[in-house]
Amino acid sequence: MSIWIAAYPLMTMLLFVLEPLLSNWPAPFRSLLLTSLMVPVMVFWLVPLVAARMGEGRDSEPPCGATNSSSQNGTRNTQRNPHDTL
Repeated sequence: MSIWIAAYPLMTMLLFVLEPLLSNWPAPFRSLLLTSLMVPVMVFWLVPLVAARMGEGRDSEPPCGATNSSSQNGTRNTQRNPHDTL
């Protein structure tokens, strides 16, 4: 869910700001430019920021039934999930 919270406003802003410059460009080139701007901003800034604010960071609890492969200090988690089968 955090991806859409970041992606929609970013795409809307990029379209609004760049529309006057890109209105005569063919659609594939507009898409190429917009995605080349949007993907790095999303990956390196917006998704980590939104995920941290929503408590979905790397060190948060895994979903129900999943196991976390490492603890916060970087060591391997040796606890077994009671729902795993042998």
